[in-house]
Amino acid sequence: MDLKTVSDADFATTKQALKIDFDDDKDLIESLVIACRLSIVGRVGNDLAFYDTQQEIFNMAVNIMVYDRYYYRGSVSDDEIFRVEDSLNMYILDLKSAFLVYEDGLTDSEESDTNDNA
Repeated sequence: MDLKTVSDADFATTKQALKIDFDDDKDLIESLVIACRLSIVGRVGNDLAFYDTQQEIFNMAVNIMVYDRYYYRGSVSDDEIFRVEDSLNMYILDLKSAFLVYEDGLTDSEESDTNDNA
């Protein structure tokens, strides 16, 4: 998975999630997709092969985060507002727990290989 490349299909899916049908903000949207992908990977774990096994959840989390950043990018207020989407947190937690299982599977596999070679 290349986190810093937004394919035409990814862009189309993100536009659909944003409920827009124009390309005026293509550069902005692609930048947001990349930033959100990097943010989620930073929160969950850096083994990119893992995200190939969890594409649907990862893409949903990215699109929720992009939606939030796209529509609320101009919100400025005297009050500090912490907008945390429950659905985004749910997907992040799902990814974190799946990542732990994924890592544990890799560790078990590595231990098995070490034991087989002994």
